[in-house]
Amino acid sequence: MAGNEKIRSGFHRVAGALGQRPAFGLGTGCSKATVTDGLTVEVHEGSWTLKMNLEAAGFSGIQTDCVQTILHYDNDREALGAAFDGGPVALAYHKFTDDVKEQVHADYLTSIAPFKNGDGYDVPGEFVVASAVR
Repeated sequence: MAGNEKIRSGFHRVAGALGQRPAFGLGTGCSKATVTDGLTVEVHEGSWTLKMNLEAAGFSGIQTDCVQTILHYDNDREALGAAFDGGPVALAYHKFTDDVKEQVHADYLTSIAPFKNGDGYDVPGEFVVASAVR
């Protein structure tokens, strides 16, 4: 369990850093990652899927964990930056016209409005993490 706590702690650090400076995440991120059967990892990004069975690929010491955290953004700009400048849709977003970006911003802020806290937001987040040794 010490390994799981180390992973959890690391994710909390990264979530905090990205909350403070969303640009740190530029060019990183995945839309969705799931761990099934305790050993198989599927990562979905847009139209592609990477599926890997850690044990069949020769990995051992496999551990999975679910990390729940609150993603804090001080204002609209930080929330938008985390989602679009360095978030899971960053590549597509940077191809949008300014008019489309404006509409996407409005839609996104509406979607996270239930998590508004003063001028900022406290959005619940959940990350599935798998670690293994090869």
